[in-house]
Amino acid sequence: GDRQIAEALGGGEEEVRRMRRRPVVKKIDTLAGEWPAETNYLYLTYGGVYDDGTAPADFLVVGAGVFRIGVSVEFDWSTVNLAQELRNRGFRVAILNYNPETVSTDWDVVDKLYFDEISKERILDIVEKEGGALTVVLYAGGQLGQRLYKELEAAGVRLGGTRASSIDVAEDRSKFSALLERLGIKQPPWFVARSVEEAVKLAEGLGYPVLVRPSYVLGGTYMAVAYSGEELARFLTKAAKVSGEYPVVVSKFMPRGIEAEVDAVSDGVRLVATPIEHVEPPGVHSGDSTMVLPPRRLEEWAVKKMVDATYRIASELEVKGPLNVQFIVQDDVYVIEANLRVSRSMPLVSKATGVNYMSLTADVLVDGRLAIDEEVVTLRPSRWWVKSPQFSWARLRGAYPRLGPVMYSTGEVASNGAVFEEALLKSWLSATPNRIPTRNALVYTYDRRHLELISQVASLLSTRLEIYSPEDLGERVVDMLRWRKIDIVITGGDTPDADFHIRRLAADTNTPLVLDSTLALELAKAFLWYYNNGRLGASPW
Repeated sequence: GDRQIAEALGGGEEEVRRMRRRPVVKKIDTLAGEWPAETNYLYLTYGGVYDDGTAPADFLVVGAGVFRIGVSVEFDWSTVNLAQELRNRGFRVAILNYNPETVSTDWDVVDKLYFDEISKERILDIVEKEGGALTVVLYAGGQLGQRLYKELEAAGVRLGGTRASSIDVAEDRSKFSALLERLGIKQPPWFVARSVEEAVKLAEGLGYPVLVRPSYVLGGTYMAVAYSGEELARFLTKAAKVSGEYPVVVSKFMPRGIEAEVDAVSDGVRLVATPIEHVEPPGVHSGDSTMVLPPRRLEEWAVKKMVDATYRIASELEVKGPLNVQFIVQDDVYVIEANLRVSRSMPLVSKATGVNYMSLTADVLVDGRLAIDEEVVTLRPSRWWVKSPQFSWARLRGAYPRLGPVMYSTGEVASNGAVFEEALLKSWLSATPNRIPTRNALVYTYDRRHLELISQVASLLSTRLEIYSPEDLGERVVDMLRWRKIDIVITGGDTPDADFHIRRLAADTNTPLVLDSTLALELAKAFLWYYNNGRLGASPW
């Protein structure tokens, strides 16, 4: 690429770009040369002289790239739905993506598909080919496009949506925290550290536990909760690169709060928003959490304050497009972070409310405003909706099943119900290998922070099931798991030294595995509701 050549020659990247020849646009031959192929399936190559002629596009929607933990079909949904909404408004739309597993790389979805790398260099080449009227949309594919805003805006590319400086404020933990202070919006106490020694020293004054948050990450990469100075130093030394160029924000961790978030679309003046509540406590990545719509435990004052904080952040940063703001609600409402892009939960929110958030995003992109008269519109579903994570522990041989600030799930499923228990069970049962227990349950924890709730779970389920602990079974626990004589394993905490063999065997034998005590308590109540003639209905939505 241009950057590598520039480094090798000791020159500038722009100088290399001016000197090199341009690639040509070619159509991918979908008929293996047996018949002339007329497709809009395109790629750029230096192996040619002339472009294969295609009509210019009005918008280039940048996809999510490769699927991995943290990036999956949710962002593919956003990419495709935004492209389709723009096409419905009469525009010619191209998509840039290189993952053949996605719907966005089906060439009949849009007018033009560029099957190529997602980089500054390639986007600049496509902009040159398509012409200066092309608008590039970076926020539909998740975090990958976020990193290109600054460079592409500086290169004069016409970008749709929020300006690069606002993206930088939201992504830079230090700048975003300063913004919240200026707006008077509460956040957990925090500090910026540029070395391991500085972080350990300042954390003593903040008080443990603390949450470590690097900048420009997705899926909770390099995030962790530390309960002591030793844990903090060990994590920063091993996992996160800490320097003046890459500072980390260390904030006070609030484990007893309720984690929640708001999905929204803004035009810089008006806002459409949907609040979401998490079942699991703070410290579990939002991608691994069980989400509930509408909020169930949060009081109305807290929900209103969350939406108001989202509106003020969007107005201050002049957000023109989708955004997601995450909160902890304890004695008050505290902001954790904001992402000025689509979120994993927007497909769920769109399905639950009946309003496609990508249609709202297209309104802002095309018309410059939302089609509402009020400053803020809060959308809530008419039924209970629950999203459950799908884990792949059975396929990750040797991995220790756990939950934490880093994302581990590989997918998600959702369902609705007339009551919360119905929605929770239908959603949870849709994730493999979950099944409602009928004989017994292995219920335990080696983490004192989960002991009280796990004891409640054991007490509730003991009215209908035989409850075991590892100590009750002794060495028999291995054989019972191996021969599937245990219906479900319910635990909490992160204690691999004590129970690696139990969790690993449960995963390897496809035994349902619940890894959080708060979720376990909600599931225990839902099981009892089901045992007492609760009905799991099926109806179209």
